[in-house]
Amino acid sequence: MTAQSGDVPEMRMMRWPSIHGDNVVFTYGADLWLAKTDGGFARRLTSHPGIEGNARISPDGKWLAFSGMYDGNMDAYVMPLEGGEPKRLTF
Repeated sequence: MTAQSGDVPEMRMMRWPSIHGDNVVFTYGADLWLAKTDGGFARRLTSHPGIEGNARISPDGKWLAFSGMYDGNMDAYVMPLEGGEPKRLTF
């Protein structure tokens, strides 16, 4: 099916998905997004001007580990899966 005039455009270049249960986290536009595996709208988890990627959901489904380039170099971060302030793990 192709998009008709007025339809919401299909998103492209979603990268590095991580799936746990019915949640999927992926990178789009250098930010992390959370969506349900059965479809629907995605919710942005990060909005820092830096780059986030390579997210992985923890085995218990409560945490999200990811790489972030906030201060000029790539470091490891963790945050609650539902969103919140990222905690830097490496320096």
